[in-house]
Amino acid sequence: MKVKIIFSSQIIFKRILTSLDSLLFTILLLFFFSANTNAKELSCPIQSQGEAVLTKIQSLPPQIDILDQKIISLLDGNSPFMFFRSFVAYYYLTAKEMLSTKELDMPQYFYDESSSQDYWGWCAGDAHPDNFGAMFITGTNKPVFTINDPDDAGYCPLSLDILRFLTGVLLYEEDYNLVPVLESYQSGVLGKYREFSKPVNKLLKKAYEKGTELKDGDFKNGDPKSRRLERNLDDFVVSEISHLEKQDLIAFVESKLSAKATLLDAIKFYKTDGGSGGLYRYKLLLDLEQKPFIIELKAIDSPGVVGFSENQLEAVDRFTTTFTMEYGALPQFPYSVHEIEPNTNLEFHKIYVRPRWSGNQKISLEDFSGKPDSISDIIKDEAYVLGLLHGRSPNDKYKTAVENLDVKAWIHWSKSLSKKLKNDYLSLRSCR
Repeated sequence: MKVKIIFSSQIIFKRILTSLDSLLFTILLLFFFSANTNAKELSCPIQSQGEAVLTKIQSLPPQIDILDQKIISLLDGNSPFMFFRSFVAYYYLTAKEMLSTKELDMPQYFYDESSSQDYWGWCAGDAHPDNFGAMFITGTNKPVFTINDPDDAGYCPLSLDILRFLTGVLLYEEDYNLVPVLESYQSGVLGKYREFSKPVNKLLKKAYEKGTELKDGDFKNGDPKSRRLERNLDDFVVSEISHLEKQDLIAFVESKLSAKATLLDAIKFYKTDGGSGGLYRYKLLLDLEQKPFIIELKAIDSPGVVGFSENQLEAVDRFTTTFTMEYGALPQFPYSVHEIEPNTNLEFHKIYVRPRWSGNQKISLEDFSGKPDSISDIIKDEAYVLGLLHGRSPNDKYKTAVENLDVKAWIHWSKSLSKKLKNDYLSLRSCR
């Protein structure tokens, strides 16, 4: 709640310089400083493990203004899994450090780019059990079950990508049986056909039925006729855009998306958790050929895989490669990636555009609480989809290694990573 107060008062402070009378200015100015005075600032015991963890987080992307508040909210929640989700690059850098110290005792050929690239390929980057869903991507009327967000995708050792997924499973449930998960992943890498489970097929059916209709919840009071966007968004900090931002958004839409589109309304917002927590987004309500159309503009930062390797493509090329590798084709309108001049009034200039369609359905394991069989089916399907992605990289040696999978070794590596990350999270809890 304090994060919302601070952000809102900062926006108000900017506005009062140009639009409010002096009395209201004085009142809001006092409120602004009061809110900031009461804000929490993160501090750690000197030379503690918690301080080392915090320093490492601060050195990695994304660089955000609300980092302390983001971490504090994680510590209050007591969730190693959410910590793992929120700092993607931290996982890759931790794995790199553990490999160098042999704390993670994988064979060197699996990850050493200098000796062999046969075990590297295109990674999802942020593979974890809550980052999959049914998506309308390729221009057909058929949704696909796939990874939700391409933000952290890039070039990395494929072994670390599947280990991120397995580590996430263990942080979600410590004693989870990974054997069938690895077998499902193996089927995907080797291109073996596998039927999706009942819960995933149910999700795909729901997505198909909803299709590319707009979400009523995006409209003010759930009413599409309002021609206004809803401002009361759970788990998001929302603010109004400035006049200058509005002009730049209009120019962006007309030049990059469609000259036939008219901007009806727009808001600016960000999440306080997750891998993209703290990164700004814009939600735009457009009139497109006399029909309402809603899109989201999302900031693109460095992908999480830079924690292991900084040798990554630029944003547009990276997203294009990700779409091609995951879906076999470039996505349909309005999915697109743009890099605009940095001297605009927008909060970011590397932009991922995606639609707000009802048929794009995320999957959450929390929705299946108390249904262990359904959770097991979903996790196996997710591992299979990740395997399909890895199988599209030209890496025959990696495929051979997966075909001759040493299940015990992979489970051991996953447990080593999950133990390390859980301990780092617990160490960070000494920072308050």
